[in-house]
Amino acid sequence: MISHLSKANKTAVTGALSASIAHELNQPIAAIQLNAQFFQEKLASGDFDRHAIQEIARSIEHDNSRIANIVSTLRGIFKEDQTMAEPIGIDRLVESLIPILTPQARDHGITINTNLNSEHLVAINAGEFQQVILNLVNNSIDSLSGLDLKDKIVSIASSDHPSHVEVSISDNGQGVAQDLIPNLFELMKSNKSAGMGLGLWLSKHIIERHQGKITYQTSHAGGAEFVIRIPLQMV
Repeated sequence: MISHLSKANKTAVTGALSASIAHELNQPIAAIQLNAQFFQEKLASGDFDRHAIQEIARSIEHDNSRIANIVSTLRGIFKEDQTMAEPIGIDRLVESLIPILTPQARDHGITINTNLNSEHLVAINAGEFQQVILNLVNNSIDSLSGLDLKDKIVSIASSDHPSHVEVSISDNGQGVAQDLIPNLFELMKSNKSAGMGLGLWLSKHIIERHQGKITYQTSHAGGAEFVIRIPLQMV
């Protein structure tokens, strides 16, 4: 009986994980498809507005980058290899993502603010850490996009501490429902109507692979805030 239950549980988890990965990948794939159709319509009508074409290209590039990051990160994690870390400045890494995140945020009337004040280097896998930032910021964008607010803001901040570097991603949305907070980082838990919580589970897994910690709290603006702490001694 125990053997059968164990196999059944593994099957359930595998199915949930597969569904989560499929959902996570489906969003950027669907966006690429829509942009490709829009591009074809522009060509068919003879409308070669340079600004519009550039926006389409940037959007496709953004979604393609999301897919590549998800696949690369999952491949490394499920191979259970040791994280290939190197000393990196958190601020520079975050700044490299702003051009990728800004077009999507702007489309939903959302402003991304940064307050980056970290000078220390931490040993991280850049690709994996980028996936965490993308996951968290995209969560905030998704949360804010459906709200009727005059000013929709996502904030990314960093700071140095004696034992660690801290990075926070916060927004002024509605935050996470109290009943979901205790299990927020579990695989099959999600605050979204669609999806099964892969993003937060994956983010936690990546941060813990770096001997770090990620926590949730209510932001000063009343929305969601995720705080990441990466230890300095890893450098």
